[in-house]
Amino acid sequence: MEKKKKLKGFTLIELIIVLAIFSVILALVLSFIDPVSNIMKRTSTKERTAAYVDNITEYIDNSIHYAKFMRVYEGGYCDVDSTTGLAKPAVYTDDEAKIVKSMVDDIYRNAVNDADESIGGRVRVLKLINTPVDGCPQEGQIYESVYKFTARKDYEYPAGTVNLISDSTVSAVSTNVPTINPEHFEDYCYYYSKGFMDLVPITDSTIPERNPNNYKIGDTPISNDGDGYYSAIAPITYTDPAGATKTMEIRSGSNFAVNVTSYQVDKKRGTSNMEKVTYSAADGSERTVPVFWSPSHLTTASMALVNVMKASESDAVICCRAIRDEFGAQVKEADPDTGTMKAKFQPVVPADLPTSAYTEYKPTYSEADGLTDNLYIVYIVPDEINDTAIEYYN
Repeated sequence: MEKKKKLKGFTLIELIIVLAIFSVILALVLSFIDPVSNIMKRTSTKERTAAYVDNITEYIDNSIHYAKFMRVYEGGYCDVDSTTGLAKPAVYTDDEAKIVKSMVDDIYRNAVNDADESIGGRVRVLKLINTPVDGCPQEGQIYESVYKFTARKDYEYPAGTVNLISDSTVSAVSTNVPTINPEHFEDYCYYYSKGFMDLVPITDSTIPERNPNNYKIGDTPISNDGDGYYSAIAPITYTDPAGATKTMEIRSGSNFAVNVTSYQVDKKRGTSNMEKVTYSAADGSERTVPVFWSPSHLTTASMALVNVMKASESDAVICCRAIRDEFGAQVKEADPDTGTMKAKFQPVVPADLPTSAYTEYKPTYSEADGLTDNLYIVYIVPDEINDTAIEYYN
C-alpha cells in the first residue's frame, strides 16, 4: 500500500516575512499613487467645473456685450452728490435705485422725442456675490435686478440756470433674481474678481503675495501640508520694453475682464476650500483677502464692450436733447423737404457727459460702512431705450 505524502504549509515565520514584503510593496505603490491622486483631484476640479464656469462667463458676456453705458462698483455703491449727480467714493449707500437714477440723469437728462415726451427705458444691474448681503444670500451666485425709468426733463435759461420741468423717475421691475442654476452649487462654489488675475500657490517666502507668513487666520499664519496648499489671487504682470514690471490692465471702454475661481465645498461637513484671511502687505497695510485650498481653479474671461467703445468715440451721438427758448418751449424749424415745422434737437456727444460711457468706482469707505468684495455692474442696452432714433437738424 502506497504511503500518502504529507503536504507541508507555511510556517509562522514565513508568513510574517511574506506579509512584511507585501507591506513594503504596498507602501511603495501608495507613495506613487498619492501624488497622482492629488494631481487628479486638481484636474478634476478644473474639468468638472469647466462647463459650469463657461456657463457663468457666457451669461455675464451675453448680458454686457451690447451695453452702451456701464458702471462697475467694486465692493459696494458710492453715494451720489445731490447737486452734481456724481458718485462720492468715500460715502456708502445701500439705495440701489438712487444709483440707477444718477446714471439715467448723467446720460439721458432732457432727452425727449419730437412730441416733447421724455425718453424711457430700462437699466439692468448684475450683482456678482462673494459675500452674502441682504436680498442676495447665496455665495457665488449672480443676481439681476431690472429698473424702468423716465428721463428727467429740464432746460437751460440764457443766464445759465436750469429750469426743471419734471424729474426722472425710477421703479423696480424685478429685484435680486438668481441667474445661475442651483445644481452648479452642489459640490462647488465660485469667487469673482475683476481684471487679469492668476491663482498663485502660497508657497514662496521670497515673494510677498506667495509668502504664507503674510496670510493670517486670526494671529496664526496659514500653513500648507503634504495633502495640499493654499493659493491666492494675484494680478498678472509683464515686463515692458524698458524692463519695468507692470500689471496687465483692462482697457477702459474697450473690454471687461472677470475671473471666476471655482473651489470645492462639502455641505455635509460644512466645509469650504475658500477662507477669508488677513493679508499683510509689504507697506504695512492689512486687508481681508480670500485664499483657496487645493484643488481650486481660476478662469479669466475678457469681454469686448462693442457699444461702449462706440459711445466713447468723440463723434458718437449719445442721445438728442430738445433745444428750448427762454420760456422753456421747444424751438421748431421747417423740415427742408416738406416744410413741416419740427422740433429742433441738439445731439449729445461723449464730451457733454459728466462721466464716460464706461466708469469704474473703487470705494474708499470702510468695511463697517458696507464695503464687501462683491462686484456690481450697472448697465444700459440700446435696444431697451425707447425712442432713441430721434430726427434732428444741425
